[in-house]
Amino acid sequence: ASSRDGLWRRGSLPHGWRRGLWPRAQWRRGRGAGILGAVIALGVTAASVVAIVPANTVSASFSARTVAAANSWATGVAPVPLGTAAGYAVLAGTLVSNGAASRLAGNVGTSPGASITGFPPGQTTGTLQRNTAAATAAQKDLATAYAALASRAGTSRAPALTGTLLAGVHSSSTGAFTVPGVLTLDAKGDPSAVFVFTSTTLATAPSSQVLLVNGAAAKNVFWRVGGTASLGDSSVFAGSLLGAGNISVETNVAVTGRLLTTGGSIVIKHLEQVFPAA
Repeated sequence: ASSRDGLWRRGSLPHGWRRGLWPRAQWRRGRGAGILGAVIALGVTAASVVAIVPANTVSASFSARTVAAANSWATGVAPVPLGTAAGYAVLAGTLVSNGAASRLAGNVGTSPGASITGFPPGQTTGTLQRNTAAATAAQKDLATAYAALASRAGTSRAPALTGTLLAGVHSSSTGAFTVPGVLTLDAKGDPSAVFVFTSTTLATAPSSQVLLVNGAAAKNVFWRVGGTASLGDSSVFAGSLLGAGNISVETNVAVTGRLLTTGGSIVIKHLEQVFPAA
């Protein structure tokens, strides 16, 4: 009813498209005339997104640019810039304590606190930043990212995260999130899919796993935790944890991501950490 012979009529498009995204000069003159061009479905996300393309202008570069933008729009979730905090494997507000031969792939920092202990035996490819100007700047960037996550409305979820979840913002119905077993994050073939989890506390059980499938990337997974967070023995965790309270890491924990807190401490028993692939 909204098209004729496969072409969209001028009157059938949303008001904002007529006056904003589609230049007035490119409309065909005449009552009820159609638009010469293609109507292309973009992405595989939950919302339906189309692009109306003038005839003979569809190109690979158009598709690459538009699909990326459309997928972010469709899910309502954009990546969260971490600024200089992205270079930290571990960043705390008060102290960082490590008790074993942990191996980290980035900077270890504290600010405004200045206590970092346990390196060695812990090893890091980065530097130790004890209340330095760099650590202070990273904390500022972390606070900005934390606040940005707080402004995002989410879908209410049961506190126990299990099974498979798709991209979007997920908020705990009780305030707490746990990962009692295997949690699978499915990007449905979209490498730009963003997953955000917001809760007051987070606890992963021993031997629990956060798995990424179908293009899901750890760089696009964010956990905002207002209180305490704990990662259980031999657990596998993916994403950047942005907290405001204390973070505890038990033995033989593997993290593809970052552990960052604006005001609390980070106490590690044994951690193997790597940064997400760019």
